[in-house]
Amino acid sequence: MLIINDSKIGIGENQYYHLNAEEFYHWLNLHVPKVDHELAMRDYFMATNDPYSMCVGLEFLFMNDYYTELFQLIEKNKKHPKKLNNDWATFFDLTMAHHHKTMPFREISDRLQMIRTDDLSLKCLITFLMISIQIFFYDFDLIVNKLDQFREDSNKIHHSILHPYIQHRLDRAQFFHYWKRNEMILARKFGYQALAGVNNRIHLAYLHINLSFSFMFDDFDSSVYHIKEAYKIVKENNITNLLTEIEENNIPFIYAHFNKPEGIKTSDKSEQAHLALARGDTELAKQLLAEVTEITPFTKYYLGRAYSDKQMLIQSYNDFIEKQSDHFFARLPLMAIQKL
Repeated sequence: MLIINDSKIGIGENQYYHLNAEEFYHWLNLHVPKVDHELAMRDYFMATNDPYSMCVGLEFLFMNDYYTELFQLIEKNKKHPKKLNNDWATFFDLTMAHHHKTMPFREISDRLQMIRTDDLSLKCLITFLMISIQIFFYDFDLIVNKLDQFREDSNKIHHSILHPYIQHRLDRAQFFHYWKRNEMILARKFGYQALAGVNNRIHLAYLHINLSFSFMFDDFDSSVYHIKEAYKIVKENNITNLLTEIEENNIPFIYAHFNKPEGIKTSDKSEQAHLALARGDTELAKQLLAEVTEITPFTKYYLGRAYSDKQMLIQSYNDFIEKQSDHFFARLPLMAIQKL
């Protein structure tokens, strides 16, 4: 029971749950301390029977890490007679499958394209998830096209609860877009905007990881600050798959890049080789790279450095640019060529 102006407001007694989500949010802003808003909104979304508010609740619960409640509300929306509620439920089923990597990305993409809706907010959410999936396939031409539409559609959304969440997703997409184009002033602008507007812990960790990489050619301390923030988040919240990625790949990569390999360990052969290069042990790096079976632009970069092979470094550069449209990490082999 909350005490407002010495009178009892029975939020727990549902006396305001007949309002739609925006009306309830407006009422909260007028009568309830901001510190209590999140839990009040969570409880509202679990109780409301207003059809569109049930949809809005899915985004609210997802963006604020209420996954147990989210799955319950997904099921409630699936049982609703309105197609729009069913479509939102389908979208969040696919979102969680992407979040936890329980479904192949191609299948998620195919299923997303089967959702036909006129709801602009849902369209924006679908567009963002499509962009997130295409990142894994390095289809950056498609991402650019979708990003333009995403910007246009997001500007038309004025729902007081949905708008900031969709804007946050747009900021994340723009951060990634400008980062890979090596336009770092714009990239960091959108990256820090996204950082300020996120409550979802996995999103927050990934933002810190990518911001850490964004400082690779500028500042060791800033790069390490962000990777340590990401590590702290995943460690405290026991996000095991991301914890492994940070420990085995991200931290070794960053410290090796800055030639600070002391005390850094990993079981990843490529990053062991990267650390060996940072220590000046090219023979060990060659031995380790001989055991690597997956040849990526990064592997070619390590091989080019280990063997002082200009052609291999050029291949690495071309692969970054032509296969991944990655103008940021393409700077790595270019720097190595300049040092030969």
